[in-house]
Amino acid sequence: MDKSTLNYTAEQVFEIERELRYVSSIIKQKGREILANFPITPLNS
Repeated sequence: MDKSTLNYTAEQVFEIERELRYVSSIIKQKGREILANFPITPLNS
């Protein structure tokens, strides 16, 4: 990518970051829901 084509305003960067954080939280929650179905215990020797 040519750096000259990546001209985003601070507001656009803020909005993109906010949306990525929202998607990340959904993925994290879904992962927790999936893992809740499995008995995961720490390995203690």
